[in-house]
Amino acid sequence: MKELTNGLDIMFSNAGAPRRYKVIYLVWLLILFLGKAKICAGVALDDFYPFDIDGQDNKTEYKDDGGSELIQLDVDFPFFNYTYSSLYVNNNGIISFVEKLKSYKPLNFNDKEFKDDIPIVAPFWADVDMENFRDVDLGECVVYRVTNDSALLNRSAEDIREHFAGQKDFTAKQMIIVTWYKVGFYGAAGDGKTKRNTFQAVLVTSGVKSFAIFSYNKIVWTTGSNSGGGTDTGLADTSVDTDAHPAVVGFSSGDLQQYYLLEYSGTDEIINIGRRSNIGIPGKYIFRLDGTVDDQSCGGEKIEIFPSSVSMLGREAIRVTGPCLSEVTEVKARIRELNLEFNCHVIQDQSALCVIPSLFRTGDLTFDFLQNGERWEYSTTITSENIMNIPAKIVRQQVTKWDLNKKVTVSWDLNSAPRHKEKTLDVLGYIAHIDEEEPRFEIVQNYSGLLTETYTFKLLSEMIDTQKLKLNSRVGVDSLVMRLCWMDEHHPKTLPVCIWSDVFPVRWKSSNSIYSEQWCEDWLNSEQNFPPITLNPPSCPCIASMAGNDSGHFQKDPLCDIDKSSVNTNCVYNPNAHKCYRRNLRSVDGSGTTCCYNKQGNLMDVRKYPGSGTHQRYHYRAQGYTAVPFFSYFESDLLPRLHCCQYSDKHCKKEFVKYRPATTCQDYKPPSPAQAAGDPHLVTLDGKSYSFNGVGDFYLVTDQNSSIVIQVRAEPARDNNGELQNATVFSSIAVAMPLSSDTVEIRKTGEGSEVLVNSAPFTTTKSTTSQFQNISLLHNDDGSFLIVLEPVSVSVTVEVTPDLLNIIVLIGEDSLKGEILGLLGNYNGNSSDDFIARNRTMLRSSSSMRDIHFDFGLTWKVPQNESIMSSPPMELSADINFQPVFIDEQSEETVRNGTYEICGTNLQCKFDYSVTGKESVAKSTAQFTNKFEALKKELDQKVVRCPYLDTPTNGNMTQNGDSEGAVATFTCDTGYEMIGGTATRVCQENNVWSGSVVICAAKVADDGEGFSQKIVIVATVSATGGIVLILIVSVVVCCMRRRRKSKPSSVEMTDINNIPIFQNPAFMKKLQDTVADGPFRIPRPKYADPSIFVDYF
Repeated sequence: MKELTNGLDIMFSNAGAPRRYKVIYLVWLLILFLGKAKICAGVALDDFYPFDIDGQDNKTEYKDDGGSELIQLDVDFPFFNYTYSSLYVNNNGIISFVEKLKSYKPLNFNDKEFKDDIPIVAPFWADVDMENFRDVDLGECVVYRVTNDSALLNRSAEDIREHFAGQKDFTAKQMIIVTWYKVGFYGAAGDGKTKRNTFQAVLVTSGVKSFAIFSYNKIVWTTGSNSGGGTDTGLADTSVDTDAHPAVVGFSSGDLQQYYLLEYSGTDEIINIGRRSNIGIPGKYIFRLDGTVDDQSCGGEKIEIFPSSVSMLGREAIRVTGPCLSEVTEVKARIRELNLEFNCHVIQDQSALCVIPSLFRTGDLTFDFLQNGERWEYSTTITSENIMNIPAKIVRQQVTKWDLNKKVTVSWDLNSAPRHKEKTLDVLGYIAHIDEEEPRFEIVQNYSGLLTETYTFKLLSEMIDTQKLKLNSRVGVDSLVMRLCWMDEHHPKTLPVCIWSDVFPVRWKSSNSIYSEQWCEDWLNSEQNFPPITLNPPSCPCIASMAGNDSGHFQKDPLCDIDKSSVNTNCVYNPNAHKCYRRNLRSVDGSGTTCCYNKQGNLMDVRKYPGSGTHQRYHYRAQGYTAVPFFSYFESDLLPRLHCCQYSDKHCKKEFVKYRPATTCQDYKPPSPAQAAGDPHLVTLDGKSYSFNGVGDFYLVTDQNSSIVIQVRAEPARDNNGELQNATVFSSIAVAMPLSSDTVEIRKTGEGSEVLVNSAPFTTTKSTTSQFQNISLLHNDDGSFLIVLEPVSVSVTVEVTPDLLNIIVLIGEDSLKGEILGLLGNYNGNSSDDFIARNRTMLRSSSSMRDIHFDFGLTWKVPQNESIMSSPPMELSADINFQPVFIDEQSEETVRNGTYEICGTNLQCKFDYSVTGKESVAKSTAQFTNKFEALKKELDQKVVRCPYLDTPTNGNMTQNGDSEGAVATFTCDTGYEMIGGTATRVCQENNVWSGSVVICAAKVADDGEGFSQKIVIVATVSATGGIVLILIVSVVVCCMRRRRKSKPSSVEMTDINNIPIFQNPAFMKKLQDTVADGPFRIPRPKYADPSIFVDYF
């Protein structure tokens, strides 16, 4: 680790060790003689975080090697990948977790004599004396406070955000401020009693990330007399006395393996800690502690970038830290997978600024960094985000009126762009893949100057042919986007920084549909050159609530969601829709499906409502050689629906749906839900309920090949006093497809939660979705999390309470039936065989909870070599006698007072309150089990929806719905009559309309012999819409009456109601007469009703 100087310690840093410390010793003698020199003055007391030595803060005991009592924390403190809910302050310059540390002799954590397996924060571990200084009272004390004061939290967060790269979004939730004020050293005598150190340690956490801020005001001694220090100086000369132990500064995880030490910790040089820094402020240091300790020093082997995710549109500035840089350093970066290089600019000794170009790619990419050379020395990962999930910063006003050659207005937030800089507003056309060229933007028009936050201009482009749009041509532009850019004069080598609008369609005058009709016809012609799209299961749910609950298959559509009604582009491409859902990306061909629902929550059909969903060639996240995320969907699926159905409708019902089929719901099958909540109480995927109180990590779900893994961590529950109880709760969950996905882990931390991806802390905010490899994470508005394994449509909802995790798992894939193993059963539709142990023995479903616990539950404990958790589970110490309580062995006599008032008749709630004594646990169990039951009821409900009915040619239809009992009535236009089908059809329980399709035929005059000639077309139509058999017959139908009884017929009539028509002589005679003059040709049929076979054969 490279030592950072600030130009203040040069006189000592290069001196030889023996001579250096002799000089220091002589200097100290001089100081003693003069009695008034200060060796190391660092941070002024006024710049310390507030502390009060007169009673407002807590004080430790005035006792040698003493300290505080146990200090409870409101927010758990993450430290070396563990979280702690309490700590101790020790007089000897340390803060410890788990236990008090009373050792007076400081040892570096890598010293072979160091044996303390206690997690330690050591701002200045040395032998402090608090007992023997009464005769020289300088006000010495150790004071501390735990605070969530908003002003202090904001101050600490600003400190961290300003000085620690990559933490621009850090928010503090709790602080522990500990101040060692004018503390002396043990064994001091004479003038040694006046030697006093003052320093401060501030521990700050968000519940997920944690930091330590060390401040040193005055450090004049380093070593107590029992540690080898002089009684009058408090200093040691380790070059002479190798057994001396000066102060230690650093952090120990408690496992005797993971630790961090300041470079000069445990040496005489620690006297100068107030003159050095890792953030450029003498005497002040900031460290990140939640994982491996990060000290923010430059010169390491890794780089860090902030932000680590950017829009796929690019032009965002990122900060690069890691290598030590200078203003003359030439720096460059590239995106390795795209072979895309760009210049960066050094902004200070420890960081550089890069502006990312447009990427047209999403997901994790490799960011390479180069300084003064030709070899790419550093690499890290940068995530490119799909623009569908990123709010536009340039807002288009009155978005439905954005037609070519019209004045339009845009606006942007004051904080999104610098107000007093020259800016350029570009309108860009998207140019898709052409031959071997990559997709790109081309400027359609632009404006520059000191543009205000609201700007109006005329939307016009010479590149856009408003008379005829040529698809796939180099000048054809179908999609537009705007960017607002500015240069930073301090970083002239980088690209301009930009903000972006949403992507929007080229649209001609909205009152004239001719251009959209022509666009649609061109698209229909070009679509014939592509293979048909694949209709991947599942079908859309019939009602919106089911789609919202089926999180394994569907997610909210960012373009249309009533919850985003404040966004002015919300549902602009889906008129009449209340909200839409998109099928999760899982198909190998990258296709997609959108399901849109009206205000009543019913699925809409594009043949009736142009703003409905369809099956699509591209999912908006699809990418590959021919697919560009979002843009391929926008141009190949959204634009065709807009031009063919919404901006014009001539070709919507027939031609368009041939290539982009309407979404239907008749074949939809809901998923199976399972629960793991409270104490915990589990409901298997097949509906079997039981309770299990194991301690450790367990397989909640896996499969025969361990290709799907959901693991949970169960820890003993605590009562209101923090005492362990004979019950367990889930505190962590990890989800992955170990061979093909990233791992997402959620841990409870005090009042909050922590998210880890592949064991590394990951920051997420509410209402955001994060995409990783084959797994996604949604942080809901209510604070809960949704994890989805998209390739197998498995979803996990995690509710975090102050006490535990509540979990719901949904599985809906037929391919997994009977393949699932673990605590949630085998998912085969039979709840009687859910208790299958890991050795494949099966317990009866009627087994006692005790048998289920030992013979089933414990067998699914995770061996350490199979764990996907980021840290090993907590092991109970030998002195803890944990005996689980079984719900079926609990009697009414053990019920606590107040149980019925809290729980009513909820059995799980009553049990949890009895064994934990915590009302919060019991109430959360009741609420979550009720929530689960409501979900189960929702998914189990039978929904009847009959398929789309088309209006007959030359006829009309009135329909009052498509649910069970709905009625559709058909009539024929004037001059036409119904010759087949059912005039009134009813939606039946089996999702099928009663009756048959109506056919309206033109009326033909009577031939004078009691017959009228009609063309009847008979066909058998396959389920896929193709005609399997067509029989064309010229039928002469008897009117069932003779016009004039006095005129005998030349052919004796026979009642065709009683004789099959082809055996009726009158019919056969008329049929012969029809073809007497040669073949009779009739038009090729568009549709024929199979039920006509019944009438005529």
